[in-house]
Amino acid sequence: TDTKTLPLKNNALPLASFTNNNVCEGQANIFNNTSTVTNDIIISSNWNFGDNNTSQLQSPQHVYADTGAYNVQLIVTSGFGCKDTIQNTIQVYFNPIADFTYNSECLGTAIAFNNSSSTGNGIIYNWNFGDNNSATTARPDTFATHTYGQSGTYTVTLIPDDTTTVLTCRDTIRKSLVVQDVTADFDIDETGAPVYQLTNKSVQATRYEWYDKKGQLLGSNPFSTETNPTYRFSRDTIQFDICLVAFSPDDCWDSICKSVY
Repeated sequence: TDTKTLPLKNNALPLASFTNNNVCEGQANIFNNTSTVTNDIIISSNWNFGDNNTSQLQSPQHVYADTGAYNVQLIVTSGFGCKDTIQNTIQVYFNPIADFTYNSECLGTAIAFNNSSSTGNGIIYNWNFGDNNSATTARPDTFATHTYGQSGTYTVTLIPDDTTTVLTCRDTIRKSLVVQDVTADFDIDETGAPVYQLTNKSVQATRYEWYDKKGQLLGSNPFSTETNPTYRFSRDTIQFDICLVAFSPDDCWDSICKSVY
């Protein structure tokens, strides 16, 4: 019997490796497959993200539903069927959610911005009021107040930063705020005395209350809520006052009183 000696070929094992970044909650984690093999090719990559989710893409992305530490495993297979495995631990950090409300839109009034964002120790809340003014708040006083100097539309921005993590996870929300400037004014036409015609000249107002005494403003019964009412003056009175309170749709208000002799 003839014996022949055949050379034994040792196929190189692949070297599994990947890079990734720790991320904030809700952000996609990008897994960059850097596996190699000598004189061969990687034909498959099997990922297990540690949260019951998997992928067979070469360099996948994955968004974790919750914060925490996850053990990510990668198994690579070469063209000759050789395999290698690597496991790394990645961290998903808490990401605050930004939100706020406000209680007024009136010019000259301190508007309170009520912070309804995520709360927690180490979260800094950065406010921008859209008029070159800003503020920074933190627990326990997470709300902010601001008084605008001019009417108009402003974009208010709130960015909560979680400074307890190496990533400084943050969220951003922007809301439009229309600051209203109500100006009350009217003319008195005395040509029909003792019945006087009142002509409303108010600006940015949609609702009105008329009073015939200064002390009756806001809280007593107006003699009229019409836009341009008439008023009958008693001749037994030497002087009387007509007062107008003008309201915007959001109940910003202004008042003015005028005397008739």
